Parts: sequence; C-alpha cells; structure tokens
Amino acid sequence: MKPWAHLFVLILCSMLSANCSTPRNALVPNGAAVGVAPFAQPLNTVDLLAGNLPEDQIRLDPVLLTRLDSDFELMLREFSPMVFLEREQSLRCAREYPGAKNAGAFNRWLRVGQCLEADMLILPHMLQRREEKDGAPPLVIMDIFLLDIKNQSLLARSRLDAQRCLAAGERGPLEQYTKKLQPDALDALELEGMFKAIMEFGL
Repeated sequence: MKPWAHLFVLILCSMLSANCSTPRNALVPNGAAVGVAPFAQPLNTVDLLAGNLPEDQIRLDPVLLTRLDSDFELMLREFSPMVFLEREQSLRCAREYPGAKNAGAFNRWLRVGQCLEADMLILPHMLQRREEKDGAPPLVIMDIFLLDIKNQSLLARSRLDAQRCLAAGERGPLEQYTKKLQPDALDALELEGMFKAIMEFGL
C-alpha cells in the first residue's frame, strides 16, 4: 500500500472512530450454526470459565437474568445480520445440564452446545451488578464468551468491568439505539457490554 493510502486509512478511522475502535473480527465462519446461551451468574469458582469471582458479589434475581436474555436477543437482531438458533432451544438445553459441579463449567456449556447441535455458542455471564449507593457509582462486571463447540475450545472472551458509560461521542452506532430505549445507568452499562461482544466477535 502506498504511503498516502496509509494516511487515508488513518483519517477514515479517525472520522469513524467508534467503528474503528471496536472492529468486527469475524470469528464465526459463514454458515455456522450459532446458539446463544441464557445469561447466567457464576456464584462459585467451579462455575467460572475464566477470571475470579468479584468481592462482595450480589446474587441476582433470576427475573433480571431473563430480562438480560431479552435485551441481548433484541440487540443481536439490531446489530447482527446473523440468524441464531432458537432461544427456546437454548433454554431447554441449559435446563438439561443445570450445573457444573461434576463436569466443570466448560464441559457443562460444551454439552449445552452439543444439545443445541451448534457449531458455536455465545455464553453471557453477569458476575456483578451493583446499584449506585452511598456515593459509589453503579458497577457492571460482565463476561461474554464465544465457544467453539465443534472443536471443543474457548475461542474468545469479551469483558466489561465498568462503573461509567462511554461518553456520547465514543458510543458509535450504540448511541442511537440507547437514545430510543432511554436506559438508566446500569442498563446502559449492560447494553455496552453486549454491544462490545457483538463487535469483538464479529457477529
């Protein structure tokens, strides 16, 4: 590439900084069957795929996790052209393999993916969700994993550990989406974590 072409790319990236800062990595091959597991909250180290449990972890209401499933499904429809396996199938398979005590977390979700007959499985974990309290800002710690079921490997991890939302100019396509929803601070952080994974995995 000629030197002036490199300069043109840099200028283009600066103009479209939101898109350039979270490029689509296209980790999922064309034609792959992709499932989306329901949101889960690891409460024991045996439930973790990576990292550690947060200090003073707050146990989340299952109703909240169900709402996060719906939010993620809507966001995938908005920002991804892919067609995902049916949500009801994912819920059924997750119920069939409810815990990781005997098999370990990775093997548990591998079995869920095999039950779905998926090539890839997107696995969202909400580790911490803390309301603003006593001057402390709200906090969201979220991991979203991409599992390669066919090759039995953990392909990617997208992590959000944040207390404040991105500034308006840094949010790119997410800005218009959140304007329509008008989420509170915690909900906005959750949406940022979901959007980050969509971009990083190239969905």
